[in-house]
Amino acid sequence: MQVQHMVVEGKNVYIVENHAWAIAAWAEVRRDAIIAPLLISFDCHTDTFPAFTKYSVDIDGDFHTMKAKAIREDERKKIDFRLPSSVIEAAQKLANEEQIDAAIQSDILRCAFIVQYSDSGDETVPGDRIFIVPAGCAVDCSKLPHDDSCNRIHYDQAIESSYLKGKYRIIRKMAASISIHDVFETVYILDIDLDYFRTMKAINPDNASLFHMLIRCAKAITIATETDYVEMCKIDEDEPITSDRLLAILLDHIHYALSN
Repeated sequence: MQVQHMVVEGKNVYIVENHAWAIAAWAEVRRDAIIAPLLISFDCHTDTFPAFTKYSVDIDGDFHTMKAKAIREDERKKIDFRLPSSVIEAAQKLANEEQIDAAIQSDILRCAFIVQYSDSGDETVPGDRIFIVPAGCAVDCSKLPHDDSCNRIHYDQAIESSYLKGKYRIIRKMAASISIHDVFETVYILDIDLDYFRTMKAINPDNASLFHMLIRCAKAITIATETDYVEMCKIDEDEPITSDRLLAILLDHIHYALSN
């Protein structure tokens, strides 16, 4: 089973191993929505690759040819969120990190805001409606250059309210640029790739109240377990981080947020 569906305290939660399959869950949410929802994603990576890049290269051998471009365009046009079979077919052809572009291009998602660690540059508002929230560093860190000591603190703060307040301010600014004035009052899907949690402290914050609000206000939640990436992204190979352990703790957060 590529997509596992459960209902937690009345909230639809979808679990996938391969993040690309989250598009199937997003399409299910879209079928019950008047307009395409937003996506707020927490991920170690930006996941901004154009849809069907790998598929087109596998066929034609080169991303830049007219044939490869035509293949990608043709595959995008085949996706119809009202037809689950078309979304499943697309998911089978999508590589990891291509799912967001595919979903936006097919009106499954309106836009996406990605809280991540891979891009630490300036705030970006790309034309493809994928907004990259700058990684920055730990709250109040003024060290230049940043080093391993502040990076550890940064990753530990992954869902601390003090950290997410800054990210939410940036998301609100980005959202306002496309006439979205209150994200919490807009239909959105909360998407979490477990490789975002690079330390055990990251998923065991001192104050998760803002993260819990994101959970409560979300229309649905998607979780990518990404077992291999969790192992690769943890910063200490001796730390007992596994996708199974992270998933169990995250589900506890969801239960707590929705029952309090």
